[in-house]
Amino acid sequence: GNLVLLEGFAQFIRNSTSKNTRLVLIDREVYGDNPKAKRWIAQAGIENHVIWLKPSRPTGFTRNELVDIYSLCDVVADQFGDSGGFGCIALEACACARPVVTRIDETIASRLYPWHPLLNTATPAEIAAQFEDLQRHPETLAEKGAQGRRWIEQFHSHEVAGPLYAARLHQVADTASQ
Repeated sequence: GNLVLLEGFAQFIRNSTSKNTRLVLIDREVYGDNPKAKRWIAQAGIENHVIWLKPSRPTGFTRNELVDIYSLCDVVADQFGDSGGFGCIALEACACARPVVTRIDETIASRLYPWHPLLNTATPAEIAAQFEDLQRHPETLAEKGAQGRRWIEQFHSHEVAGPLYAARLHQVADTASQ
């Protein structure tokens, strides 16, 4: 899914009037796609708009360091593969009140949540359009970030998630014992 993001960002850059826009990526040796991504970025001519952050340790950035990085970004992008799910990056970015552009399976999401703040995109053109909209409308950027924070508090806080997980585990145990 990384190529989908890179193509979307490249389209956004080509259409953007801002010269200060940057895509921040993590440069870790364990990510096998990074050399390919760097070649693609150079071929697309957007290397001046990409910042590679290299962690000081092979294990990568700590959770607190990543939270600091998310907090410095206007928008966080995550998970553009076929799974349609989201991971810790989306949750942490929402907790930092940052809008998250991602690919999510709305059918699965609707079974888990009555609402979510994630900006669903599947194609490079959709990613570019989301970035353009957020850049053009700073009030939407702030609103989507605030919605993400509310969503985390409503569905992923310790107070909510603990009892929910306990109930689900009891359901699984009851089903397994039948």
